Amino acid sequence: MRPGFGSIARFAAMAVAFACADDPAGPQPRTLARLVLTPDSIVLPVGSSRQFEVSALMSDGSPAGVAADFAATGGTISASGLYTAGFTLGSYRLVATERGGVLADTSVITVTDPPVLTAIVLSPDSVSLTAGASQYFSVIGQLSDGSTNTPTVTYEASGGTISSSGHYSARLDAGSFRVIATSEGGLADTGVVTVAVPANRWFPAASLLTPRDYGAAGVVDGVLYTLGGESSTFLGSVEAFDPTTNSWSARAPMPTARAGLAVGVVDGILYAVGGFDYESVGGFWYPRYLGTVEAYDPATDSWTTKSPMPTARSDLAVGVIDGILYAFGGEFWDMLATVEAYDPDTDTWTTKAPLPTPRGYFGGGVVDGLFHAIGGWNGTGYQAAVDTYDPTTDNWSSGAILIARLSPAVSVLDGVLYVMGGESSGHFLTWVEAYNPATGIRTVKTSMPLARAFFSAGTVDGFVFAIGGWDGAAPTARVDAFRP
Repeated sequence: MRPGFGSIARFAAMAVAFACADDPAGPQPRTLARLVLTPDSIVLPVGSSRQFEVSALMSDGSPAGVAADFAATGGTISASGLYTAGFTLGSYRLVATERGGVLADTSVITVTDPPVLTAIVLSPDSVSLTAGASQYFSVIGQLSDGSTNTPTVTYEASGGTISSSGHYSARLDAGSFRVIATSEGGLADTGVVTVAVPANRWFPAASLLTPRDYGAAGVVDGVLYTLGGESSTFLGSVEAFDPTTNSWSARAPMPTARAGLAVGVVDGILYAVGGFDYESVGGFWYPRYLGTVEAYDPATDSWTTKSPMPTARSDLAVGVIDGILYAFGGEFWDMLATVEAYDPDTDTWTTKAPLPTPRGYFGGGVVDGLFHAIGGWNGTGYQAAVDTYDPTTDNWSSGAILIARLSPAVSVLDGVLYVMGGESSGHFLTWVEAYNPATGIRTVKTSMPLARAFFSAGTVDGFVFAIGGWDGAAPTARVDAFRP
């Protein structure tokens, strides 16, 4: 039979009676039993600070919050528990006391000289890169107390350049090089950089200071120069690339800003030939084709105006043979077959045998005293035939057939013509062909990393450089270097 409500009440009353019999005083209240100051001991350098925390334990072992007052020797203590060490070495006390109570706890503070930097560690300690690639280096300082920090260091490097933040950029040289980090106190550590330059491969080089297309390039004493072009406006700016530092620097600008010019080098002087800008006629803008010739002397960083070409034109090609600069083809509203020769010694021009086919927007190069005209546009179609000019006979011959394209860049290395990029049927190209006129052999090489046309090229220290150009959207500052 189930007990009723009265029975349940009686059972509860009996349970209370038994409990009271065991503890005549009844349940005991919880009280604050202990104060805990954290940390209980610490070593601090002179003048440094540390936050202390106070907690409490109740009589039943449970944690509790508590308000406390602080007192300290050997330094100062804030009401919130922030201790700042003084400048006298020694062992000191920090006391936390229960506010309005008697409980307290003490921490020991040892004030010492600040830790000193004993070593620096450069990371990575060794790395392998390809030419033109980059790597960030960093430094960790080891202190006398076993801790670490990030010290202020200066960097120096061989085989490339390194920024103040540790960003290393390899030059276009193969070899084993060093990165050295040095602290303000003279501690140093060294890392090893191994740079490889695989053959038939493109490598990034330092970008131009100003993006440009329709520029021209030339090399004097191992320095690569790029001149003129356009980048939202016609450029007269000149930049010089030093392969030993993988960097560009500004030089004296051309007197005449222009695009579509060509450059030839005679006896260490760069001759900027032809080109175009725009002129307003009746409220409309039209190309103004130029016969302008200006000579740049890198030794004095100065320009001299020379006798103009008899035939004004842009998008021509030039070649220098036996101290004579030859200007081939180009555009003056229509494509031209005109060839004219400039003698720097007399500052005079003479007319030579014309190209077999008019062409502009083409490239060319000189190998073994012969000029080879490559690619371009004849007014109706892309050009594939290589036309070769012999100045000793003032005659032309036609030879190899290469990829038909407009505005490729051409440069010569070790008797081989490297034909790069260009445009064909509205497509910008990455293709690279190597043509050896002595053997007649054409070889396809590794494509450029960037499709482009209307760019310039030059050869320095065994590399062929592709400089700027139009990438299909805008003028680019990109420069890439090819190692055959």
